Amino acid sequence: MNLPLINTDTFGNSYYGWRINDLLYSPESVGFTTAQLATWINNFFNQTCAVTSSSTTLKVIFPTSFESLTFPATSSKYRFGEENASTVTTNINVTSAARISYPTIANNNDSLYDSSYLFAGASSRAFYGVLNNRSLSIFSIARNGQDLNNNNFCFVSFGWLNNSIYSGNAFPRNAYILILDSDTHQIRGFRPSAENSNVVRNFNIPQLPDADPIANYPVSCLSATPGANTTEFYLRDNDAPNKAIGYVPNLLKTSLQIPVGEVYRNTGIDPDLSNMNTWICVGVLGSERILMRVWTQGLA
Repeated sequence: MNLPLINTDTFGNSYYGWRINDLLYSPESVGFTTAQLATWINNFFNQTCAVTSSSTTLKVIFPTSFESLTFPATSSKYRFGEENASTVTTNINVTSAARISYPTIANNNDSLYDSSYLFAGASSRAFYGVLNNRSLSIFSIARNGQDLNNNNFCFVSFGWLNNSIYSGNAFPRNAYILILDSDTHQIRGFRPSAENSNVVRNFNIPQLPDADPIANYPVSCLSATPGANTTEFYLRDNDAPNKAIGYVPNLLKTSLQIPVGEVYRNTGIDPDLSNMNTWICVGVLGSERILMRVWTQGLA
């Protein structure tokens, strides 16, 4: 995994895969595996922040200043995993009493998210990702020859929210997990309800034809589009008063009906001040689209 497959911007984001000129995806990103994902993470941080024990397991600790878990990450000491997340505030091995498990999908017993969803059919899927010391976002989409199939995709993002409302010992409440999928039954988002507990607090997930009512400042698009609006993507609790917990790093939401897999250039205010102003549509949430920052070069 060498350049140009992996690139870094001025804000400290690392990118996996790219869109360049007429190519829709980096050929080297096809068939991405969890082992390669862990290697990318660990090489970027120059320490063991991620471990994997099978083709569908990944355990991660992000090197943030407030993180209480020390490195290296292990299969029993981690903050974020493929099926649960740790809520502990002390540097101990994670136990079942200090994890929150992903809610089950309605009408069956499957876990909300298992990385096998993301990597299913990996040899025929293109992958894009963005990573920093707070979060990881990965988008996979099926290919039809040299084209992308926007009816078969999966997006997973987890980490720590920006502009978060909890501080001090309550910091685990700012953790988030978000899943978008072409199978709309898989779309979910949640956070720890409290530190050192296994209680889940779901995020509000708008359904069609609703839009998320929380918006911050507008971000202008390259050319004026009547009725278009793009903002930071805030996650808010699903219970009254539906308070906003914080916004997801390197994601935006937009009212523009951009097809999944298409790239959008943001020329307005950037919430994270990165020099990479291009975003790829990674999923649908209610009546809006979710955009992930993506590395591009020479894109017309």
